[in-house]
Amino acid sequence: MAVPKVKDGKLDDAKIQVGSPSWFQWLNQNKSFRFESDIGTFTASRSGKGHYWYAYRKSHGKLYSEYIGTPQEVDINRCLTIAKLIDDQIKQKNPPLEKQVEYLNARVKNLEAEVQELKRTIKTA
Repeated sequence: MAVPKVKDGKLDDAKIQVGSPSWFQWLNQNKSFRFESDIGTFTASRSGKGHYWYAYRKSHGKLYSEYIGTPQEVDINRCLTIAKLIDDQIKQKNPPLEKQVEYLNARVKNLEAEVQELKRTIKTA
């Protein structure tokens, strides 16, 4: 069974508005949902006893998680805040490709210089 999805502030098939009384009732009856926005995405799950909600997102082999709150705190603003928080963490741990290439090019230059120095050292030994 597919995980229910929240997009554009609404729960997919049910068309329940996040933050409405129907939303909070739905949260109490379900264990997970996927949140999608322009800011970021995550899968939310209720804790074992169901008192708290947590957000999870896996990126580049690492699992990121954040506490969302009690069911009464899971509204659209909180979901957007958590999506941005996780997205920022991922960007911080995984810089854009251009930055990675820049770093690797600098590292190659340093290694080439070290190789040249070692060659000079070997010749004089």
